[in-house]
Amino acid sequence: MKNDIRELIKKYSEVYKEFEKFQFKEDNGKPLLAGGDQKTGVIGEYYAKCYIEKYVENVISVEYAPHGSSFDILVNLKNNTSIKVQVKCVSAHSKTRQIAPLNLKDKNGDNSFDQLYLIDLNVDFLPIGFYINSYKQVIERLCGDERDKIPSSIMKEIGKTKKEGSKIYDFTSNKVDELLNALE
Repeated sequence: MKNDIRELIKKYSEVYKEFEKFQFKEDNGKPLLAGGDQKTGVIGEYYAKCYIEKYVENVISVEYAPHGSSFDILVNLKNNTSIKVQVKCVSAHSKTRQIAPLNLKDKNGDNSFDQLYLIDLNVDFLPIGFYINSYKQVIERLCGDERDKIPSSIMKEIGKTKKEGSKIYDFTSNKVDELLNALE
């Protein structure tokens, strides 16, 4: 049994190292994948970037945010504005469906994101759910509860009526078909 576990750890380390290699590899001075050691989040951010590049209009550039930013992706538009995108991703491997804490304000007290992308992955880390919420939608669903952070929330589980997800998010429009199309 110990040999089987050692072999499993070895395989995992090989894949992990490949992720790390692509996280530090650049194309035209831009990283191919976001940094970080939570690989589910790295996968989600990559998927989000692909979606933005395919479906958001008037884009000049799509960049992963610097480490420590209150958002994950910065979208620069032709009209000299930008969109800050926060990505939250949960895979089917998560039994709790818990979404990582969501900061609503940055260190300066400004809105930490413009759009929130909620991505649900199956056991093979392929998208099965994709929902876009604006900052305004999230704030409105808090019903006047003024806070700077949502420490714990739940991702909707596809096909399960018991796990509808946290009410602070709008899960009514699943854009997974568009996301899958952006990944082709």
